[in-house]
Amino acid sequence: MRLELTVKLPDKPGELLKVLEALASEGVNIVSIVHEREKAVEEVVPVDLVVELPSHVSAQRVREALESKGVTLVRIEEAVEKVKVTAIAVGKVNSGLLSKVKLAGFEGEVKPSGEGAVKLAFEGEPDEVRSVIRELKREIEERCGILILPIGEED
Repeated sequence: MRLELTVKLPDKPGELLKVLEALASEGVNIVSIVHEREKAVEEVVPVDLVVELPSHVSAQRVREALESKGVTLVRIEEAVEKVKVTAIAVGKVNSGLLSKVKLAGFEGEVKPSGEGAVKLAFEGEPDEVRSVIRELKREIEERCGILILPIGEED
């Protein structure tokens, strides 16, 4: 299981080490750490972590390990897998259609006639992104356009 954690640490040397030691004691692997000292408030820094738990370790055990080291845990939740897919729509692209789908990014031009080329970025849970892309591809192809996807993303 993957967890997303946010801890508050005093902005002084050695504090992050407490977190790492607590996680290591449970056999937890670090996937990512975001430690932004410039976001310190009253000399306390928020640190975001994504960790991978061994099958025998629970979120509660991670919480207890951190608290035993005196670490203030702000947030702990199961991480949801996300994917990012970038596609290019060419031809008649109905801008109203684009308002129906969930986009992480949009770049390009759609002329008043509806023709154009648009770079679209999708981000979300894998099944949700695949579903949105299928719907968008069907709609664009019905208008004699084409949706160009990365290799391996075609259905």
